[in-house]
Amino acid sequence: MSLFNRQIRLLLVLNTLVLTAVEMIGPIYALFVEEIGGGVLEAGFTAAFFALSGAATTVLTGKYLDRKKDKKLILAIGYALLGVGSLMFLLVNNIYLLFAVQVILGFAEAISLPAFDALFSHYIASRKEGMEWGSLEAGEYIAEFLGGVVGGIVAYLFGFKGVFILMGGICLMCSVYVYRLPRWILE
Repeated sequence: MSLFNRQIRLLLVLNTLVLTAVEMIGPIYALFVEEIGGGVLEAGFTAAFFALSGAATTVLTGKYLDRKKDKKLILAIGYALLGVGSLMFLLVNNIYLLFAVQVILGFAEAISLPAFDALFSHYIASRKEGMEWGSLEAGEYIAEFLGGVVGGIVAYLFGFKGVFILMGGICLMCSVYVYRLPRWILE
C-alpha cells in the first residue's frame, strides 16, 4: 500500500520540480541585479514588485478557480507563464525590464499556486491531511535546497543564461506534462 494516492504523489513531484526551478535564482539574484546596473535597493524593490503583483491577483485566481472545473489547465498555464517569465530574464539588460519580468513572474505564481492548492486539497486523503500537507512543506524546503545548490553550480559553470534556460525549461516541461495528463489522472 502506498503512502500517498497517485494524484498526491504526482502533485508533490511537480511542485518540487517547479519550485526547484524558481528557487535557482535565489542565491544569484543580487549578483544579477548588480550585473545589469542595479544595486541592493533595486534588488529589494524588484522583489517587492514580484510580491505585489502576485498578491494583487492571487485572490482573483482563487475566485475564478471556484467557478471553473479545469484547474489542471490553469495550473498548466501558470507553469507555462513561469517558464516564459524565467526565459525573459535572458532579455533583461536594465532594471526597468527586470521590474517587468518580476511583475510577470508574480502574476504567473498567482495563477499557478491557487490552482495547485485547489488540486492538492481536492485529492488529499481523509485522516492523512497532516502527513500530506507536511510532505508538501518538506518538498518545498527540499526544492529551496536543490534550487540554491543547482542554481549556484549552473551559474558558476554556465553563467546567468544557463540558469535562466534551465529554470524556464523545467517550468515549461512541467506545464506540458500537466496539460497532457488525462482527466482521469488529474482533473
